[in-house]
Amino acid sequence: MKLMGIDWGKSRIGISVSNSSWSIVSPVSTLKNKSDIIEKITELKNQYNIKRFVIGLPLSISEGNIKKHWGGFLFFEKLKRNVKCPISWSDERFSTEESFEKLSEIELKHSFKRKKVDQVSAVIILERYITQKKKNKNVVLAVTGNIGTGKSFVNKKFKNLFDAVLIDADNIAKRISQIGKNGYKKIKTEFGETYFKKNGKLNRKKLGERVFKNDEMRKKLNNLLHPIIIDNIKEKISNFKNKFIVLEIPLLIEEKLYYLYDYSLLTKASKDVIIERVKKTRDHFDSNYIQKIMNKQAKSKEIENLFDYIINTANGWDSYKKNVKRIGKKILKYQKKINRR
Repeated sequence: MKLMGIDWGKSRIGISVSNSSWSIVSPVSTLKNKSDIIEKITELKNQYNIKRFVIGLPLSISEGNIKKHWGGFLFFEKLKRNVKCPISWSDERFSTEESFEKLSEIELKHSFKRKKVDQVSAVIILERYITQKKKNKNVVLAVTGNIGTGKSFVNKKFKNLFDAVLIDADNIAKRISQIGKNGYKKIKTEFGETYFKKNGKLNRKKLGERVFKNDEMRKKLNNLLHPIIIDNIKEKISNFKNKFIVLEIPLLIEEKLYYLYDYSLLTKASKDVIIERVKKTRDHFDSNYIQKIMNKQAKSKEIENLFDYIINTANGWDSYKKNVKRIGKKILKYQKKINRR
């Protein structure tokens, strides 16, 4: 399985490739970041028979300072919509400096170094990804979908069928909002005592209803909690070794959380099915309120081409269990390839 490393930049994009055994990573080219960049990368993908891309992730984002408007995310979305290939991410901090150092060792002229530095950065990015995968041997499947589309049910099936480890972002959010935790403190500092009960606990229902009606407040809450949640997710993943990890995470697309997984899966269902499911599990939700929630969430049809897999759960388990088994087997196959490296 050959990999392609990508060092994305506003002006130039460095490209590297690995051999099938991941033992050698070689610089390939530096491409100008122009309107035909996706076409050129697709040509290289076909030329080298690439099975996975690895994009460099900036220090600011890898440390939790989420910048959703970073151009690399837009590049990812364009690339993902045009290639049927999984995309991973790797820490790119100091890759440019390291590239200059490596090129300096062979005493190249500065003008030539500038042309080559992006390729060498792409090599470093890809080498880091390979090193990390060989070390922890984990494979992460991120599962997301709108309310009532059966995310949790599907994830339990992965757990039962493939001995997968489940990480639930919502459970992490609840835990960090408990008394004394860092999320709890940030919420109290930002929003005051209004959303806390007499016993000191966070009134999640009251806060949830308020932020649902106030987009600005919801953004503030997300900005407070998401970096903490992401740090917790990363820590949990790093604590496992040689595991198939299923990450249940809402707002994956909305918050540009593309860098947390190796594979992605979207659950979806028809509007009528969603409303009936939610009404059965949440008595205080009526059809109008459920519809309002759905309106605030990403529309499945608009984001489907950003995912590796899609499962429609509208017709029950029997209608999609073969898909779950097929996806699970593919992921385990990739994990076995990592173990052989």
